[in-house]
Amino acid sequence: MKYQLIIITVLALFLRFYLLDQVPPGLNVDEAYQGYNAYSLIQTGKDHFGKSFPLYFRVFGTFQSPFYTYLTMISVYLFNLSIFSTRFISAAAGVLIVILTYLIIGQIPLKENKKLALFAAGMMAIGPWAIFFSRNAIEANLALLILLAGIYAFVLSLKRPKFLIIGSAIFGLAPYAYQAQRLSTVLFIFLLIVLFRKSFTRKIMLISVIVLFVSQIPQLMLIGTAASSRRLDQVGYWSNLFGNTLQNSYYLIRKFAAQYTAYLSPKNLFFDPDPQLVRSIPDLSVFYSFMIIPFLLGLKEIFKVIKQPVIKVIVINGLASVVPAALTTEPFYTMRVLPYLWLVTVIIAFGVYYLFQKFNRINKSVFIVIILIFSLGLFYTKYFILLKNERSISYGYPYIELAKKSEEQKDKKFVLDSARDTSYILLAFYKKIDPKEFQKLNGLKDSSNYYNDINLNHNYTIGNIQMRGIVWKDDTYINEFLAGDNLAISPIDQTEHRLTLVEDIQGLDGSLGIKLFSTNPTAKRNPARN
Repeated sequence: MKYQLIIITVLALFLRFYLLDQVPPGLNVDEAYQGYNAYSLIQTGKDHFGKSFPLYFRVFGTFQSPFYTYLTMISVYLFNLSIFSTRFISAAAGVLIVILTYLIIGQIPLKENKKLALFAAGMMAIGPWAIFFSRNAIEANLALLILLAGIYAFVLSLKRPKFLIIGSAIFGLAPYAYQAQRLSTVLFIFLLIVLFRKSFTRKIMLISVIVLFVSQIPQLMLIGTAASSRRLDQVGYWSNLFGNTLQNSYYLIRKFAAQYTAYLSPKNLFFDPDPQLVRSIPDLSVFYSFMIIPFLLGLKEIFKVIKQPVIKVIVINGLASVVPAALTTEPFYTMRVLPYLWLVTVIIAFGVYYLFQKFNRINKSVFIVIILIFSLGLFYTKYFILLKNERSISYGYPYIELAKKSEEQKDKKFVLDSARDTSYILLAFYKKIDPKEFQKLNGLKDSSNYYNDINLNHNYTIGNIQMRGIVWKDDTYINEFLAGDNLAISPIDQTEHRLTLVEDIQGLDGSLGIKLFSTNPTAKRNPARN
């Protein structure tokens, strides 16, 4: 069994770290915040706005959970600021999730639990959602690792009760890793206490609850601030309800039921991709379509052992994780329900193992090879080819090129149209702007209201790039570069203001990115000569 687990782990390592700095081809803004804040903390002990070691990181109009950023300080320190170092923690978490999956399923008291655990780990290693989220700097992926570590400690505590204290300490970290865990972890722990209260002494239970409570004190101190509620206000659907209470209650129940059942839909799980481009793979759903067959078989198999404590724990965890997602407006937001997707993967593993047992020795090997070839071949095509090219704009690829151009022309000023409100962090990241310089030019003047201030700044200075609106009556009379798309700088603007196209920075698929123009002050002042 050990060598088989090693093979699965090596496969997981390869799928999560292969070309990690190239695919996806750039960072989305959330990833850039993680990396640059870690870089800023290393250099200055403050985030990029100038706040010393914040509990939550202020980002563009909201707040980001802290744990991923603080861990990223390690990888940025070791590998410098880069796409690889920013994604390293998530990729490493993805590999550890595969190992923890083996350890947790291996605790089910079944005759062939180790073989079943290998299948569960294998399905995690090749699962499209698991690979995808491990290859992005995703807080939720780290939160899943923490949650599974807590579950493993809890499962061990059923035999050795003192592990419950360790599990409580681990569970206490989950809300700091991802905001959705603030609700789902509390709900999950409450259900565990109700179901397994007779398995522990009062002393162990009391100590565990105290450990869990103490770990949440920093968060409790922020209750009532925007850092605590802002994200919930942005994505929730209940805050703007007025009028008849009974009518509102009916609406909320119906809305919650609709949102919750969307995550149970086979269509969403096996056939349709997540509608958000940076949360999905082109033409590929959360799971491979063929996995619906072992999923249905796995449901049947898992119900046979539903009374087993380990099964109860993982089912409760998966279903509880859907609750926060169901309280938000988006109908299918995969990143919020990774523990649920983990549960579905385990169910699929039950089904695959059931099918595996139906074959003889030779056909068993053929069965495994067919699954691997089909799954990895499909994933390679959809992810390493289609996603790399079709989603390069979504991952800020044009800003990599713009940052390079600005470094090549350090003596020239660039003006980037500020309609791209959050792109400042991409430029600060790619240009590796000194955090002290960034804080001096763009930081908060007063950080005392850090956890409540959600006012947006649309103007930033990133080295020799100014992010603001283009002032045509001034900027065109200065020898500089202007950058924007066709909405910011239309063909009419180009002609009227005598602009010269320097470069059309496109996505890898040739889609519209950023156009870079040079001004012509002489021609602008003397239009009659042209």
